[in-house]
Amino acid sequence: MATTDRILAAYTRASLGRPGRPVRLDAIRVTLVDLPRDLVDATLQAMATQDGVSLTTQRNSQMLTPGQQVAAVTIDGEDKHLIAIH
Repeated sequence: MATTDRILAAYTRASLGRPGRPVRLDAIRVTLVDLPRDLVDATLQAMATQDGVSLTTQRNSQMLTPGQQVAAVTIDGEDKHLIAIH
């Protein structure tokens, strides 16, 4: 299964099948531990350019656990902690 497909499947599970619901990236990454981090990051960065996919920053970074901070993907110099797919 392609990395994009695995991310989409993980998102669907984590969002409880609700399109557009924000999901923390740590909930996605936990299902992708067998894949290299740089591959997952590159795939997320590519997905962020597609219509219907948004990666956003947690506004209050103090609410993030260390694991959630580490799970972020950097896009345009900014850490993104949440993904929503419509």
